[in-house]
Amino acid sequence: MRVQSRRILLLLFVLFAANVALSQPVVYKFDMRHSIVGFSVKVAGGLSEVEGAFPEFSGEMRYDGKDLTKADFKISITVDKINTGNAGRDEHLRSDDFFSVATYPTITFQGTNVEHQGAQYLLRGTLTMKGISKIVEIPFRKRHDAPLVWIFGTPTVILEGELALNRKDYGIQANARWNRLVAATGELAMSNEVAIRLKIIAEGTRVDAVVLNAITTNGLDNGVKAFNELKKKLAGSDAIDENTLNIVAYRLLEQKKVEDAITVFNLNVQEYPNSSNVHESLGEAYEVSGNKKLAREYYQKSLALDPGNEVAKKKLAELDK
Repeated sequence: MRVQSRRILLLLFVLFAANVALSQPVVYKFDMRHSIVGFSVKVAGGLSEVEGAFPEFSGEMRYDGKDLTKADFKISITVDKINTGNAGRDEHLRSDDFFSVATYPTITFQGTNVEHQGAQYLLRGTLTMKGISKIVEIPFRKRHDAPLVWIFGTPTVILEGELALNRKDYGIQANARWNRLVAATGELAMSNEVAIRLKIIAEGTRVDAVVLNAITTNGLDNGVKAFNELKKKLAGSDAIDENTLNIVAYRLLEQKKVEDAITVFNLNVQEYPNSSNVHESLGEAYEVSGNKKLAREYYQKSLALDPGNEVAKKKLAELDK
């Protein structure tokens, strides 16, 4: 199998706010690698500030791609992974003076409703931290309204929001050394208020996965129909290229659905008649089916389009033994 490499995108995060799974809500999984759940708190009587983050979490939103007020959200944060850039301080934060990680290993949030307020939204939900649950409101923004597309046609939404919490509302008291009054300012050594920053990159289902699911669930004709609908919907974007159907067809080969795979590979050849890669892939499918004549024919077509296609050369040499 050889899936042609895509070009590197100039922008790391391209968004696709439209729902590629047609009209049904899609589960968008939070991308932990690129999302941020961060915080900052003032210390030393407000003269300095500590910043940190919770780099390990999981979460999702169900979203129809159009109306965020109908979306729902949930997230679970692994407190043990807290990181402020200071190992000693992080270990202290895990202790009973602060988060009591051994007893309360996670922070959770379950959204209850979303309101549209001018240029932004207001998310309400239940935040549970250190065994204490309270309703909070999170103002947030959707970064882009225009339907743009990430690599492989993954529908992606980026949301940003901030809120302030009183740490003592959740039983995070610290200790006498941290909380004594600073004589010079008359303020707490560590502020009660903690600023929370959220940047959530949420990913839906890739185009090839949508098409494959339509085939495996409702048959090949429905999969082809889904592909054609998506092709119209995403015209002019990078959501669909020759790799889309190639990936679908190879997955079908893995499932031993050889005839369906050949049909999809043939469709891809029709879509991209000048691609050496898709001809080679169709040749491979015919070889798997036992049709060496057609396998040889498409390997030869692949080489005619790209004499440097080493995979096609190797396959032809094997057939000619």
